[in-house]
Amino acid sequence: MELETKRAHLAIPSYSIKEDALPYLNCRLRYRYHNGGSLPHARPERFWFGLFIHGVLELAYRFWKSEADPPNLTNFDIGKFANAVEESLRRQGISARNLKERDSAYGRVGTVVNALGTHLFPLIDGVEHVEYKVSATRPMPQSGSNSGRDSYELRGVLDALARAVPDMGGNLIREY
Repeated sequence: MELETKRAHLAIPSYSIKEDALPYLNCRLRYRYHNGGSLPHARPERFWFGLFIHGVLELAYRFWKSEADPPNLTNFDIGKFANAVEESLRRQGISARNLKERDSAYGRVGTVVNALGTHLFPLIDGVEHVEYKVSATRPMPQSGSNSGRDSYELRGVLDALARAVPDMGGNLIREY
C-alpha cells in the first residue's frame, strides 16, 4: 500500500507562543537570524532562568495554599525552595549558563515571591487548572511570501488566573 505524503505547500505552519511569537515581537531581525536564516538556538534564551523562577513560585504557592493563614515567607524559606528547584533542574540536565545568571536568579526570586506572591497566589487559588495548553489557527498576514498558505497555527501553554475573584482590596494584579 502506498501512502501519499502531505505536500509541503498545503501544510499549516505551526508556531510556538514562547519560542516564536514572543521573540518575533521582541526583535524581528534577531528572530529572522535564528529561524529564517536556519541558525538554530543552542538553547532558548533565558531557559534556565524562566524555569527556575516558575518552579520557585510554584513551590511557594503550594506552601502558601497549605497554610491556614497565608505565611510571610522568609529568605530562608525561599532559599530552600530555590535549592530544591535548582537541584531538580540539574537532574534534568538544565543548569544556569554561568554563575552570574544563577546569582541574578537567586537575588530576584525572593523579591518576586514576596512582592508578587501576596497578589498573585489568591488569584491562582480560584483556578481549576493552573496551566492550559492552547492551540489556534489564525489567518496568515498578507505578504508576498506566504507560499499560498492562508493560515497558521499558534500553540503554547498559558498560566491561568481566576476571573471571578471577590474584591480583596489592595490586590494590584486584580486592579490592573
